[in-house]
Amino acid sequence: MRISEVEQRLIKRIASRFGRRARQGESPNMGMRQGFSVRGRLLCTRVSSALEVGVIVALLVIAGLYAASALDDEGLQDYGSFIASGSAAVEGRNPYGEDEPLVLVQPVAGSDPVRNPNLNPPISVLGFSALARFDPTKGLMWWRVATLLMHLAAIALAAASARMRIPKPRFAWALAVFCLWETVRWGQVYAIVEVLVALALLGLLRKRPTTAGAAIGLAVAIKPNLALWLLALLAARQYRAFISAALAFLVAWAIPLAVYGAEIYLQWIDAARSYAGALRNANGSIPSLMALLGASRLMSYGIAGTLTAGTLVLVWRRPGNLDLANETGLALSILAAPVAWAGYSILLVPSLLTRSWDRATRVAIVLLLSPWAIPLWPAGWPLLILLIRSLWVLARGASQTQAATSRAEPE
Repeated sequence: MRISEVEQRLIKRIASRFGRRARQGESPNMGMRQGFSVRGRLLCTRVSSALEVGVIVALLVIAGLYAASALDDEGLQDYGSFIASGSAAVEGRNPYGEDEPLVLVQPVAGSDPVRNPNLNPPISVLGFSALARFDPTKGLMWWRVATLLMHLAAIALAAASARMRIPKPRFAWALAVFCLWETVRWGQVYAIVEVLVALALLGLLRKRPTTAGAAIGLAVAIKPNLALWLLALLAARQYRAFISAALAFLVAWAIPLAVYGAEIYLQWIDAARSYAGALRNANGSIPSLMALLGASRLMSYGIAGTLTAGTLVLVWRRPGNLDLANETGLALSILAAPVAWAGYSILLVPSLLTRSWDRATRVAIVLLLSPWAIPLWPAGWPLLILLIRSLWVLARGASQTQAATSRAEPE
């Protein structure tokens, strides 16, 4: 049976210890007991290695099953709506029109089919106009390949920003998360934003707030609901990153204004307001959950707004934990958005890879592998668990800081 290099080093270290103890005149029985200890440690090492390999294999099997299902799906999915938007813009029509030929149409039980036009901001139309010049079927295939490559790039950036050695099973987990393969299946753009998130986290870690802010500003330009993450960084006193992000955002949104005029923003707002598919079980936002439970629109957004305000106050009271502020801001940005499909969760993968996993995090990690384990509101539960965990840590830290301050004040 082959012995690994780690085990060989362990044996040499223990044998050296035995020799030192023998020279010091220790009892032979002590050496015998240590011998049993050596065999026990070697057995534990082998069992631990076997379990690690087993977990990695199981996660890769899950990833393979998800990949087979996603790549076998017929149709252009959301990618077709994006190409329709780009084609309409090239030909001078409304890029947010529902009646374009390639717009995705989804059946809804007991209701009329829902048309899903492009709802991304006008900055996206520039990219979709370039993609519209290629055959849509081949374009979707290459876009799916690009999505996987961007996800791998985000993992590499996260590993570069890690303050700890990342266990190998976590990399397999990052390939098996349901949100990745939902992004691949639908031809969505979340992987672009994931790379920007990973770049921002790396920039903040290396004390480069201007670079980090530029990445955040571009992410907000593509997905405006991430402005709540930007506000969380402002609450965490990251002023340089906030200013850099605001400037990058304004520049990005000025480009389509110069190319298409102000009308394209009006068309986008009108399409977002009239979209009829938000109140579906797959929407992982809090307003969607409240609506599914029968709450009014005003109450739904009131709850989301109250949660946002309370979260920002807690981040403001404990600004020192930047990692926690980032994760809290990202989770809040998705949960408080009007529409948050399952693929959005991919934005949390870089931060989850690089920190310790407590019990609450492990529950969320498992649900990210199989969100449909809870049929009602499946995309939202892992995000809500992570947000509640972050709020608990923030509240506990803020109360401890306040108590320490009060004890330090002279009577």
